Parts: sequence; C-alpha cells; structure tokens
Amino acid sequence: MRGLFFMLVLRWRSFMAKALKIRRKPEKPAAPSPPAFRKYTRLAVAIDMLQKQRITLLEPTTWEDKNDSWFMQEYKDIIGATTLLATCFAQTEDTHHHWHVFSAGMDGVCIEFDKAKILSAFNGIDGVRKGQVVYRKIDTLRRRDRIEPEELPFLKRRPYKPECEYRVIYVENSDEPIESKSFGISVDWINRITLSPWMPASLRLSVSKTLKAIEECQDLEIVRSTLFSNRDWRALTRKARPNSTRVRKPPTKIK
Repeated sequence: MRGLFFMLVLRWRSFMAKALKIRRKPEKPAAPSPPAFRKYTRLAVAIDMLQKQRITLLEPTTWEDKNDSWFMQEYKDIIGATTLLATCFAQTEDTHHHWHVFSAGMDGVCIEFDKAKILSAFNGIDGVRKGQVVYRKIDTLRRRDRIEPEELPFLKRRPYKPECEYRVIYVENSDEPIESKSFGISVDWINRITLSPWMPASLRLSVSKTLKAIEECQDLEIVRSTLFSNRDWRALTRKARPNSTRVRKPPTKIK
C-alpha cells in the first residue's frame, strides 16, 4: 500500500508540473540595449557643443593616422571638392585605445549619444554622407581591379577594426574652402558624458558642476572614467585569497 501511495503522489506531481508549464506564459526576451555611440573629444569641444547646441565637422588634415587623412584628401581631389570635413563616432564599448588615440590627457571627454537622434542632425543636407567605416587588409585591396572613389572616406586598414568607427563627412564645392561646419543638436540627445580617466578625481566635481551650469544641462549624467582605477575590479582579488587572509580595503569608489 505504501508503495502504491508514493507512486500516486509522484504521478500527481508530474501531472501538476506539466499543467503549470502549459499555463505559464513564455517570458519575453529582454529588449536589447541600444548600441553604444560615442564621440571622443576634448573638454573645450564639449563645452562648445553644450553651450551652442551644435556638433562641428572639421578638416581631417590634422588626424594622427596619416593613411586615413591621405584617403580623405585623395577623395577630395578626385571629386574636385574645395571642402571636405568630417566627424567620427565609436560604435563599441569604452576602451583604452579610444581614450589614448582620440582623447588623451586630462581634458579628454567621451560624449555618448542616442544614435538615431544625433544622426538626424545630418538628414536631408546636401553634401553630407555617413556610414560605418570598412576595414580591409592591404592585400585584399591590391587584388581588386578598382576602388570606387566613394569608398575612400570610409576605408581604413584592418588593424583599426576594433575602433568600430562610424563617420560623417561633408563635401562642398564652392569658391572658397571652409574650415568647419556646424549642425544643430539638442542636449537631450546626450545619454552621458564621461570625463577622462587621466583627470584627477579632485577635479571631477568642479568640472561636472561647470558643465551642469550650462543652460539645459543640469540633468546631464556626468561621470569620470574608471578605466584605470576601478573599485569593483580591484575587489575581485578577494576571490584569490584564503578566507583567513586579511583583505585590503579597495579604494573609494569613483563615480
């Protein structure tokens, strides 16, 4: 009798489990996070952007990557333009490479945008082209019979692929070249501003307060990068220590 009783109980549990599984609504997958869309620049540029609510395209002649600036100049010459300006964004997570190449030093700034909104600033404007940069090996391009001129502003060497760069260019053919061109933006298109990891922690509050004092910027999220000194990362060494070992207290968290 006892064995029969337990058998009935197990069957009942199995039946109820299946019934509940049928009735349970499938969970909706979490909405994917929007892709990162970052502009690495300087504090002075960020102040101008916030005060005048504009993003400015500049000549690429001063770029550190001379291969890149050469392609841009070649494109300008081939199409016979008098002006070629550009600005770049990174569609990837925060990296040491981006800070070191585009925003080195304590006055570096990373501005994270809503991608769709910031790109809308360039919609419907003659002379504007925008798109993801394509990374190719030298041998790959050598094997091609021809490279189309329109490809040149969006081509870079394969070693730069981790940059995940998105580029906006402006071309004009007028009597006189121009050195810059600005496009209107809104402050609420900015998701966050991150201050340089090289900026001393003692300056963060003053700089943040100054930026928030700009009109319409009081609600901006402004943080200092913890790329070089992250409290949560340092705390992970606890997992390598015996329980009896005294643990050093991680440094104060930097927001």
